Amino acid sequence: GLMGVWIPKEYGGHGAGVLNLCIVVEELSKACGGVGVTYAVNALGSFPLILGGTEEQKKKYLPDLASGRKLIAFGLSEKKSGSDAGSLQTRATKSGDDYIINGEKKWNTNGGAADIYSVFTTVNPERGGRGITAFIVEKGMEGFRIGKKEDLMGIRCVPVHELHFENCRVSPDRLLGGKE
Repeated sequence: GLMGVWIPKEYGGHGAGVLNLCIVVEELSKACGGVGVTYAVNALGSFPLILGGTEEQKKKYLPDLASGRKLIAFGLSEKKSGSDAGSLQTRATKSGDDYIINGEKKWNTNGGAADIYSVFTTVNPERGGRGITAFIVEKGMEGFRIGKKEDLMGIRCVPVHELHFENCRVSPDRLLGGKE
């Protein structure tokens, strides 16, 4: 039941909050830092959904995360911008009602193990950080593939991968928060 510690009760979690999440991470990390990191990043990937997801998105994804049936990863960092969201190069372009995502993400912890990804893109580069939005992408979607596994110096049990988006079509119901 540890996978749902921070997830609200109405979505199958314990609703125990971030402090209890931190205590669990600390206890897991006493035995293995890599397991603590994997667990913490699963929480990190879910927070955009918890904080900014629509009610429909929360009902669809959070129960599987809370039960541990699925894992989620956080897709922000890029080769040229690191974790500076205002400098993202991965782009989501409107195509009819859908969006087309093109670009690459680097250093995605849980990248190879996750089923669901919170992916940050720019929809309007001229607006800098205000032109950033996030999408829910699932493993196996056309145009989305898991790339190279990073060769780590430490915490080697944690899967860290590149993510590649090549004309990955996402419907508007995958836009976190339901709007740009």
